[in-house]
Amino acid sequence: MVGAAQAVHPLAPPDTSSPRATLNTFLNEMNKAVEAYQAGHRDQAFAFLQLAERCLNLDAEPPAIRPVLGMYAALYLKETLDRVDFPSPDEIPDAKDVEARKLTSWTLPYTEITIAAFKNGNTEGRFLFSPETVKGSEGFYNKVKTLPYKPGAE
Repeated sequence: MVGAAQAVHPLAPPDTSSPRATLNTFLNEMNKAVEAYQAGHRDQAFAFLQLAERCLNLDAEPPAIRPVLGMYAALYLKETLDRVDFPSPDEIPDAKDVEARKLTSWTLPYTEITIAAFKNGNTEGRFLFSPETVKGSEGFYNKVKTLPYKPGAE
């Protein structure tokens, strides 16, 4: 049940090369986590959740709480994104847009959910959900939890 890229290259990092890649990677991994969990494959669900967490910028948090905070933030963000509209994929910046427009961040329209370039050590140039987005994830969820899921959301 492991994704094709992870099966062939189990140490490959998640694709966070642009806001579009990060959003797609996060949602794909979270959807796989939900499917695995519902099928009773708890270990696989946790592995997918951990890959999704790597789309979050947790560097501002104390190392001891990053795993727990990452898990909760990922779950809150997934639940939030499953309820709000966002642009078509071609309107979300990809790697070419980032380079051409020299983008350092992108915010989901009508939200405070931001994916920003992260520059630190070996993770330079990665786009991750910003620390402010991670910290605000529970609040975002609380504002939208009464909204219905979008069609196709898991």
